[in-house]
Amino acid sequence: MVELVSVREIGSDGRFYAVDSDGTVWLTGAITSGTLEFKTPSGIFPVIHKKRYHMSTLYPEASGINNMDYMMKFTRQGHALHQGSVDWLSHGCIHIDPKDVPVLYNWCTYKTKVIITRHSYMPFAQEDLSRIYKKR
Repeated sequence: MVELVSVREIGSDGRFYAVDSDGTVWLTGAITSGTLEFKTPSGIFPVIHKKRYHMSTLYPEASGINNMDYMMKFTRQGHALHQGSVDWLSHGCIHIDPKDVPVLYNWCTYKTKVIITRHSYMPFAQEDLSRIYKKR
C-alpha cells in the first residue's frame, strides 16, 4: 500500500493517490502542501505515527481546537498528512479534504509508504481512475 502525493506546485497534480499493493489507484482527491517558505519534503517516507485527534505543537490553534485531525506523520520533523483546507497552503504538511481523510486514515497502516513527488502522477493513474469513477 502506497500513499502517493503529488504536491501543489507547478508541474504537479495537487492530489493524493491511494495505491493498493497490486498497483491499482483506488482513490484520489485534492490536497494542498507547503508554501515556498515551508516546502514539503520530497521522497519516500514510512508512516511513523497516527493520531485521530491532534493539535500541532509548532503551530497550535489559538482557539484550542485540534488542527491536525486524522494525523499520519511521516517525518521526525513533524510533516504529516492530515485533515485541512485544500484551499490554502500549509507549513509543510499535506492537507487532505475532510471528506477523504477518514477513509485514508483507516486504510493507512505503519507499513504504508508515503511518496511525495513534484511530478504529475495523473498519466499513470488515468486508466484506474476512469474505471473507478465511471462506476459511481
